[in-house]
This record gives sequence, C-alpha cells and structure tokens, in this order.
Amino acid sequence: MLVESTMTPAGTGDRPDQGEDTMRRLSIALAAFGLVIAACAAPPPGSTTSSAPTASAVATTAPTRGGTAIVAIWQEPTSMTPMYSSQTVTGIVNFGVLEGLAETTTEGEYVPTLATKVPTVANGGAKVTSDGKLDVTWELQKGLKWSDGDPVTSADIKFTWELWMKDPKVTNRTGFSEIASIDLPNETTAVVHYKSLYAAYPLNFFSLVPKHLLEKEADVSKTDYVRRPMGTGPFKVTDFKAGDSITLEKNTNYRGAPDKPYLDKVIFKSVPSSQVALAQLQAGEVHAMWNAGTTRARMIEIISPAGFEGFFRELVSMTRSQTYSTALIAAIPEADLWGPYTTEDQGRLLRVFGTEQGLRYRIPFREVDEVVEYL
Repeated sequence: MLVESTMTPAGTGDRPDQGEDTMRRLSIALAAFGLVIAACAAPPPGSTTSSAPTASAVATTAPTRGGTAIVAIWQEPTSMTPMYSSQTVTGIVNFGVLEGLAETTTEGEYVPTLATKVPTVANGGAKVTSDGKLDVTWELQKGLKWSDGDPVTSADIKFTWELWMKDPKVTNRTGFSEIASIDLPNETTAVVHYKSLYAAYPLNFFSLVPKHLLEKEADVSKTDYVRRPMGTGPFKVTDFKAGDSITLEKNTNYRGAPDKPYLDKVIFKSVPSSQVALAQLQAGEVHAMWNAGTTRARMIEIISPAGFEGFFRELVSMTRSQTYSTALIAAIPEADLWGPYTTEDQGRLLRVFGTEQGLRYRIPFREVDEVVEYL
C-alpha cells in the first residue's frame, strides 16, 4: 500500500521549521542511542585519560550556545559512508552530518528533510501508472547547500541512485534496485520511476551523495570521502583519528545557520569497551556514551543518589515484573549474589530481598550464568 494516511501533508503548519526539526530529531536520536548525560557525577579534579578534550560542563536545562560535546564510543566506523557500512555506530556519528529526502519521526510518521514534502497519492506526488508501476516526484527545498557551499540539486538525487547501483562495494541496494530511471525536469525536481509498486519509497533516498565531489572518482572507497563524508546536516566531519576520535564541527552552510546548531563541536571519543565508557561518563571525562541503554542509565541514576540499597530496590521492582536484564544483573558482583557475604553485604541484601531464598527466586539462574561484566 502506498503511503498516504500516516504522512504529514506539506504546508499544514503543524510541522516545525527545518532548523528546529533537525535539531529535535538529533536530540531524539541521541536519546535513542542510549546517550546518558553525566550530570549524576562531578568530574574529579584534573582527570584526563586521552588526547581528546575532557568534559567539564554539567548539562543544563536551557540550551547554551557554543561548546563541545564529547561522546564515548567503543566501536569505530570501518567507513563513514552508508554505502560501505552497515554498522550502527556509523549511523550514530553521521546522524548530524548526512541527510536524505525524508525520514520518520518517533511516532512513525514520514516527514521531509531536504524535500519540501513527502510525496503521497493524496498530494499527487506519488502516482500509479496505467501499467501498475510507480512514479514519485520529489521537490527539493530552495537554497540547500552542501557543507562546502555548493548547491544541492536534483542531479545529486539521480547521482546517488547511479552510484549506489554501479559501485561493486556497496553493501545494500535495497530500494535503489527497484528504480528503472530518474528524470530531472529542473534543478530542484526529480521524478523517480519504479519498476513496480514499491511501498518503501519515502526512505529510499535516506542519504544523498554530492555529485560535484565524486562524479569523477573511479573508486569512491579509495577517497577521503570514506572518512570525511560531505553532507548537508548541522555538522561536518573535520577530523578522523583512527583509534582516537572523530570530530564534527558546526556547518556554517547549514540551512538553519547561524541560529543552529547550538554546539560548536561534537567529538566521538574511541574507548576500549562499554565498561571504560561508563567509567569515564561517571568520572565526568565524557558528556555521554553510546548505547548505554535504559538499564545502564538507570544504574547510573539510582546508584549515585540512592546508593547500594536503592539500586537493589530498583532491581526488585524490575524482577517482580519479569523484566530480566543481563546488563542489570551484571551490575551485581557474583559474591554479592551467592556469597560468601560479609555481614554488611548480607544485611543490605536481606533488607531488600527479605530472604536469601527470595533473592535466588527473583534472579533466574540462566541470567546469572550469562554475567560477563561488572560495574
């Protein structure tokens, strides 16, 4: 079925302006990645562990212009271009850099990003042909620029499709392989002709590629583009130090500039493991960490203000609802689970769980056996 009723129609007035919308989506994405702001622990004096800058500011409720956000990641992108990488971390780093024609909100609605609207049957942008095929017309916003200042045109839409189809190193051609041809009536319009009905067309062009930068390259995988891709988002990649950090700086050619983005830089700092990331987050050496998850976030939130007993009370409430989390169980040292306990440990455990048998009952053996990491 063609997308129709779930989309936000163009010109309804309900959708925020493009600058506000992009920064809102960036904030939502960071939350979805499990980034946890380190407001629960004060940074120790003079604590630094790498060449990357040290986080020094505690998060505030009101936006503050300027500054650098440091995010710990424990996987490094093998490539920064979506054509060659299917890693989650690549999408995380690129989220504020690369953009496409449309995307989805957290409510599952399609919304335009670089396009003026999401084409639908209702607004005439998507049409079923007499022979059962699909034509989709995309209109770009006026005045869009790549981060180097060159204009974004409909030719970039067609080039994105062509490059995805001809490059033998591309990891996935889903959607692009369904396209028969693309017509370019003018510099801001692209008419995509599908071979058949293709319901997922709104997200087909999720990341545009700059034609002016890559059209003469025989092998894109051997260019600097794989480490520093060019996009249209609020940030641009300015540095990639393998094994150390990836630096994004404010894109002055962003359509929301100079008001957005608020930050000057975002540095993704490479660390050996999630345990190291968590330790640096709690120490105030980074502002956030990738993939913390709600479980680890709750650990940080509970352990800091409520201490040991408050943490175990939270564990009880989760296990009573049969929500067993390996990561949460991993926060309890095995000695605390099965003994031998110190008198103090045993007293704290029993006050929370009631009896030793109650503790064993609430934490399944299969979960305990899977413990591979401790806080």
